[in-house]
Amino acid sequence: ERERRQHREAILAAALGLFGEHGLHGVSMQQIAEKAEFATGTLYNFFDSKEALFQELLLRCARRIEEQLTPILRLHAPPDMRLRELIRAHNAVIRDNLPEIRLFYKVFQAEARHTIEPDLLMADIRAVFDRLQAECAAVIDEGVAVGLFAPLDSQIVTMGLDAMLEAVAFRAAATQQLDQVGRWLAEIERLFFNGVLVRGGGDAIA
Repeated sequence: ERERRQHREAILAAALGLFGEHGLHGVSMQQIAEKAEFATGTLYNFFDSKEALFQELLLRCARRIEEQLTPILRLHAPPDMRLRELIRAHNAVIRDNLPEIRLFYKVFQAEARHTIEPDLLMADIRAVFDRLQAECAAVIDEGVAVGLFAPLDSQIVTMGLDAMLEAVAFRAAATQQLDQVGRWLAEIERLFFNGVLVRGGGDAIA
């Protein structure tokens, strides 16, 4: 069983490198097998197709991000502090998951060009990010209830914050400017809280 897990991890690692460089359509199962130093048939003992391999990489990344961020949203701390920590935590999230984020970036690029099937982001992956958005919206609702945040629609605010954080992650994946991620996140924190926090409430960022 341990050997099987090791083989599976070797296949995933090989696929991650190739997909990151060439994209889904630029890689074959044979190429993945060669890089992992297995027979092509061995790959099919673990994954039915390269699409299944690609999806597994995305799902593992999504779950890892969920494990990193959910505890922050559930901290015993004021809502504004939890959201600030959520934004700041993306510095580590991006650095820890950059190869997989590059895959997500390629998927969204391909979907925009209609060169990839939209269901590549399968339901399990979307469900992970839906759960994170629900957790974030609950924190915003809590802040609204205590008068800390302006009475805005928490779903809309969450979608806006998510879009900004996603933009930073994709920009980092595209440019490799990891030294700029902290500054970009600080700008998001400033913009978000200046727009969401009730005037005079919380700790404004100068």
